[in-house]
Amino acid sequence: MPGLPDRGLPDRRVLGLFANVLEYPQAGLASDVRECQQLLALTYPGAAERMGRFGDFVDATSHGGVEEAYTALFDLDSDLHPYIGYQLFGETYERSALLVGLKELYRAGGYEPNAVELPDRISEMLRFFSVGTNEAVILEILQEALIPALENLTTNVEQDETQPTPVTDPYWDVIEALSTVLRPHAAESVAAAEREPVNG
Repeated sequence: MPGLPDRGLPDRRVLGLFANVLEYPQAGLASDVRECQQLLALTYPGAAERMGRFGDFVDATSHGGVEEAYTALFDLDSDLHPYIGYQLFGETYERSALLVGLKELYRAGGYEPNAVELPDRISEMLRFFSVGTNEAVILEILQEALIPALENLTTNVEQDETQPTPVTDPYWDVIEALSTVLRPHAAESVAAAEREPVNG
């Protein structure tokens, strides 16, 4: 069933749609948002509601207006740059090492990295998750990099009372929806689920 959470990976199609939505706005954005909303509706109703709200914004806004919202959230505030390595390490050697390692892992997993984009961009990482062949590697990157980076990003927003704009930017609904989908797959969530007794 699409979107059904388990102790492995989130639904691959959902991850691919999030990758599309979190790229710089392209043609087809509205249909990707609505498909993602539909796939999430049964299992993640809160995330589906957020995607629906974002879809309403896209439907009612010019392409230029959507681009402005994207830029306002992800490009103008360094705390919200959509690069996983930056969120984890800043501009350090550790991030440089991560970029090299991600390219190698992507290729080993059957995905050729985008030649004009850094491999730690959130959309690029989600694209790999949606098509990569090594699920163990994908799960490791998900748990060790993407989920912690999203937690850092949302924590930065929550703690910065001088910057109320991000939570009112339409794209923030997408970030919150993605976080909702990924959170059950965090290492600590999976470990807790494995400790739960099995009924019956």
